[in-house]
Amino acid sequence: MKKTLAVTLGILMMGLSSFASNEIKRLDKNEIKNMPNEQRKTRIVELENRVNEIKNKDLRSMDKSDKKEIKSELRYIEKELKTHERGGGIYLSVTALLVIILIILII
Repeated sequence: MKKTLAVTLGILMMGLSSFASNEIKRLDKNEIKNMPNEQRKTRIVELENRVNEIKNKDLRSMDKSDKKEIKSELRYIEKELKTHERGGGIYLSVTALLVIILIILII
């Protein structure tokens, strides 16, 4: 009787802990860069949904360690969304543009 009760409680605890934790899978920068556009868009939607879930949670009732985990997850989501936004374009400063324009005018 005690064994079955212990096993049942163990299974129940593992099941509940998996429902409580909806953390997203963390990806490397190389994985993010090599993503197709469709997968990238679905990933962005997934990240935004996770941020909304966190915003809707009651943080006052959480432990300090849980708050710390959520804060680190939000930092990671912010970094990943920034890498998605960059997209690998060419960035020129204002002074570089002025130098290029002056060189074109001189020629």
